[in-house]
Amino acid sequence: DPLPDKLKGTGVALYLHNSLNATINCALSQTTSNLETIFLTITNTSKPITIGVVYRPPNGSFDGFISELNHIIELLPRHSVYIMGDFNVDLLAKSNRTLDM
Repeated sequence: DPLPDKLKGTGVALYLHNSLNATINCALSQTTSNLETIFLTITNTSKPITIGVVYRPPNGSFDGFISELNHIIELLPRHSVYIMGDFNVDLLAKSNRTLDM
């Protein structure tokens, strides 16, 4: 769902080959000020495969992003899950911050 106070566009995309049958996982697909996601489950494989795209807007709260992403991770199946995206996190920046996930 678009955010009413958001000035720029909202959205993530995930393209699949037309030979794959997939359904959107609405419980994992979210749009907040800290995180935008879409998750699909591919069902015409030997085992279901969950694929997700995650985007962290750079002006969102980093702590909020981590909290919301952690909640999504807790809801994911334990096998055959792939997550990709733009996390807008500088992994080379020196920081004293550690994350507990």
